[in-house]
Amino acid sequence: MNIDNVVNIIRQHLDVMPLNQFDTDVLTRAITVGLGGTQGNNDTVNTAIQALITAKANHQSDIDKMDSILNAINHCHQQKEATQSQSQQAEGEWRSRFRLLRGAMTEDMKQQHLQRIAQRELAGELDGLIAELELDKDRQTLACSASASRLHLVHKDALQAYASQEMSRSLSALSGLARAVKLKQQALDIEQAFTTNNGMFSEYEQNLDGVIFNEINQHLKHLAEGYIFNMDKEAALSDIGFNPPAVEYVNQHYLSSPCARQKAFKELQLREDALKRKGMPHD
Repeated sequence: MNIDNVVNIIRQHLDVMPLNQFDTDVLTRAITVGLGGTQGNNDTVNTAIQALITAKANHQSDIDKMDSILNAINHCHQQKEATQSQSQQAEGEWRSRFRLLRGAMTEDMKQQHLQRIAQRELAGELDGLIAELELDKDRQTLACSASASRLHLVHKDALQAYASQEMSRSLSALSGLARAVKLKQQALDIEQAFTTNNGMFSEYEQNLDGVIFNEINQHLKHLAEGYIFNMDKEAALSDIGFNPPAVEYVNQHYLSSPCARQKAFKELQLREDALKRKGMPHD
């Protein structure tokens, strides 16, 4: 929708149509045609809402993946702490018994020794797994930030499309206001002719369109500032949301900068390569 087109349509009708021949139906039809009708706007809004629904689902999927990764990291840390605690306790008991037996290695002592080694290796494996999961977490932060950025973008587009549709509908019903503007224009023309003595004192001339539209603007601003949406009656707006959707697990820098996300992804690849070189392959 182009607001300038609507203003031009109204001005053209005001300029060429005498007050006693003013036809509000003609003006309404002209505005509707100038706005491209309502069906196109409806299709645009429906498409935008569907894109928003898809973007929400994609971001939720990224959130679920991050939840899974964080739960795995938390589980690994708990398991590592339990393993280290058991290992320290077993280490102390084994050493005390080893001294008591004067270094004699019974089958039971050998078995306990193997268990100590296994616990140390398990702790090392958990360290490696945590390192891999931290990479997954950082990669998923990028994914969440990207899907959140997309979600905010399509929300903006959907809200803009719906706002444009509602503006189109409202502007197409301005024929009554246009008649009043025509009357006001005529009255101000006559008044200005008296004030300037038919143009002899041009320094007293005013921009009559400016006077009229400033009055309309001030009134509309007052109405808009006091308007409260009843969301129970706002089906489309409820689907879209008045404010940007809430997002999770995002880095604000990555959220607003695709270049920053690309740079961070390359850094992740370097970290992954370094991890592989240490003998801890990462899928």
